[in-house]
Amino acid sequence: GYLTEHGDGTETREITLQRSEDCDTCDGSGGKAGTEPVACGTCGGRGEVIQQQAFLQVRTTCPTCRGQGQSYEEPCSICSGRGRIAGDRKLSVNIPAGVDDGMQLRLAGEGEGGSRGGPPGDLYVFLRVQRHEVFERHGDDIALEAVIEQTRELRDGGTLDAFLALHALARGYRARIYLHNLAVFDPSWVSLSRAALIAKLEAQLPIKCAAHPKLAVATQGYIEVLRAGGELRMADLTGALLRKYLTRGIPILTGLSSTWLYRTPRERPDNEFDDLHGEPGGHFVVLSGYDRSKREVWVADPWAGNPFDGEARVYPVKIERLIAAVLLGVVSYDCNLLVIEPSKTGGGGSA
Repeated sequence: GYLTEHGDGTETREITLQRSEDCDTCDGSGGKAGTEPVACGTCGGRGEVIQQQAFLQVRTTCPTCRGQGQSYEEPCSICSGRGRIAGDRKLSVNIPAGVDDGMQLRLAGEGEGGSRGGPPGDLYVFLRVQRHEVFERHGDDIALEAVIEQTRELRDGGTLDAFLALHALARGYRARIYLHNLAVFDPSWVSLSRAALIAKLEAQLPIKCAAHPKLAVATQGYIEVLRAGGELRMADLTGALLRKYLTRGIPILTGLSSTWLYRTPRERPDNEFDDLHGEPGGHFVVLSGYDRSKREVWVADPWAGNPFDGEARVYPVKIERLIAAVLLGVVSYDCNLLVIEPSKTGGGGSA
């Protein structure tokens, strides 16, 4: 099994795996209840068969009794004579501090059971530390979980593009945010200097933000980004803007409407889908590549339950649908693009 986890502290994680167990009906014998085993007619009870090939004799495990030397004339109807039934099993795994990608844990006695009631073997769990899609592209070996831990959170959960930009700036990167949320950023401000834009955002705080706490948090976050050296821009959200970065191998962090992207019902606060009582949902994904021939953008999605590809968490989406999802993210303050690049002096990646 594989776990995606960051190794900064000991944690317990539950995993589900498929494992064969002894059949309860025949107690692992493989025979119908009330019957007795007989010597295997194929191998004569030896458990192996001998094949003559010219001057050579080749011994192989008997395919009928699987090396047991005996079989049942009437096999168990539940397991078809195999003596084992496959089923799902949940295990709690303690992940020690300091683990890294590629390490393995041995769980004694939690592997496949031996045949005909034999003791189970050991289970080896291989660990994978999930890296951050954007920073990894720039050679920065920081785990996704570490980025989450180091980035400011909103009171009701989640984060904002401004907080992700501040994290990147603190690590020595350049951060550029393309804004399309007119509740935060007035289009007449597009040509203002950094100082003038900060003044406008500060003036907006007491006027509009008192009744909208999230707007106030976002506005303050953008002020901090500007003061830390980041950029705020407005530009038409077009395929050309996305291709400008993706075709050069520069990933884009974007907050978008997951409700539109997934075409799923709206969500309740407990993250359950509910088309009547739910609200539009949104979160951040990484745009990691572009297929020009198919006009598809590759999306790296942190949500394991996404309806596209829950295992790989990377899937293609038509560029038109993606642009619509980003713009509709305005409903949940997720309408933005964040471009993170190494500094011009080659910096980036400091703790």
